[in-house]
Amino acid sequence: MPSIDYTAARSPFRERPIERLKCEVLAALLTFVPHRYNNHTRKIVTIVLAVGWMTMTVGISAKLAVATPTYGMLTAAVFAIIGRMWDIEVGALGARAAAETEATSKKEDD
Repeated sequence: MPSIDYTAARSPFRERPIERLKCEVLAALLTFVPHRYNNHTRKIVTIVLAVGWMTMTVGISAKLAVATPTYGMLTAAVFAIIGRMWDIEVGALGARAAAETEATSKKEDD
């Protein structure tokens, strides 16, 4: 399994595109997977919201349901919420990198 440099989560994409992309993919996965560094309630709400929206979308696509006038706004809200959860995970990766860097520098100072 390739290692991920969490410090790339805090750097601009242009500086380290491959490492930043790895962090973004990991953050996308962590958006839907409960883990020890995060709130499980938020994960469950995100999963329920995403699955509910996907079910509605498949129903509309398969002509089993009719799109309501507010479906577009609901889609925008779902994407905004999932995007925010993803951003929280990217921030958590950056914070984890900062903590690891600080711990490493303290060990080197001793």
